[in-house]
Amino acid sequence: MTKDELEAIRQRVEAATESYWAADDSEWPGNENLRYWVKTHWDGVAAAVTKEDADFIANARQDIPELLDYVAEVEQELREATLIIDRVENLLSKMRYGTEYEVYGEVYRFLYGKDDEDDNV
Repeated sequence: MTKDELEAIRQRVEAATESYWAADDSEWPGNENLRYWVKTHWDGVAAAVTKEDADFIANARQDIPELLDYVAEVEQELREATLIIDRVENLLSKMRYGTEYEVYGEVYRFLYGKDDEDDNV
């Protein structure tokens, strides 16, 4: 899923009726196609054929924002992991092909996140 697709979902969430949504447990008489209401504390926002569909629609109001937040957290963790992997690859390259001093410097940067010369300032 692209960032644009995720942003479009977030915009739809923000544009939707705020408040908690719930599926009504009682059937609405008179219409076989729309038997279960999805409502906020104040008003109905949708109707569905089955109770399961109404539950799905109602829970989407809470579930989708939580999923979007989770995706953002996972993306941040992935960016951090990618940085660590890049550092490890650089360290391994220096260990394979670098001089003893380069290896020492790279291990120090890897462990402490700075150059050893920074300590002498």
